[in-house]
Amino acid sequence: MTNVNSEDIRCYQRNPGTGAPGILNVTAGQSIPYNAKASISHPGPMAFYIAKVPAGQTAATWDGKGKVWSKIYQDMPTLGGGMKWPSQGEFSFFVPPYLFT
Repeated sequence: MTNVNSEDIRCYQRNPGTGAPGILNVTAGQSIPYNAKASISHPGPMAFYIAKVPAGQTAATWDGKGKVWSKIYQDMPTLGGGMKWPSQGEFSFFVPPYLFT
């Protein structure tokens, strides 16, 4: 992704204007496991955002437009004896319990 103003950023260039290909129901306060596979390439910055789907839509139909996104996770490298990224391999991030209540 080279243009952060592009509509492609919402779904990482999948298909702007289309909804999510799948849905994962998550409870606020839950920890979500994630595995950054080595086949993706080298580790680097990673961030997760969350938004509330507008009334009358679903995650499958909503295109993600609007200033509705909140960052819930960002990884930063640890230094000392080499650089290590939390997103290198398996890790979990926490969905804040206070969102969208």
